[in-house]
Amino acid sequence: MTIIFSIAGYPESVSGAPGETKSFQVTVSNDGDENGDVILRIKDHNGNIVFSEQQTIYVGTCYIFNVSITLPSSTGTYTWTIEAYNVSTSNVDDTKTFTVEVTEEEAAPEIDWIQIFIQMLILMFIILLASLLVSVLA
Repeated sequence: MTIIFSIAGYPESVSGAPGETKSFQVTVSNDGDENGDVILRIKDHNGNIVFSEQQTIYVGTCYIFNVSITLPSSTGTYTWTIEAYNVSTSNVDDTKTFTVEVTEEEAAPEIDWIQIFIQMLILMFIILLASLLVSVLA
């Protein structure tokens, strides 16, 4: 009994803010000669399993896993691993790596309402002054 699972589709990189939850899909195919069970595992840069799901995949077909991960709390670029673990043989049939890029979110600029109010008052004063000047000259 030789079942061979391969990772047929996955993201090359995932990016976001510290602690953000990201979702993506991983496709695993059964290229072997019988039906079998695979466990898709996602390991972080420290080797910790951060996602794991088991699925039966029939010969010649594939399964699309919906993966959800939480990005690290520190900014940086990390290398994470995707594994297709064969339950029958207790072997990892295929491994892929992908990049996790964690960047700080750009803060929205703060609105200075006082400055806006002052500019509006100045504009209103200029309009009033222009109207008075037009009425005097007419």
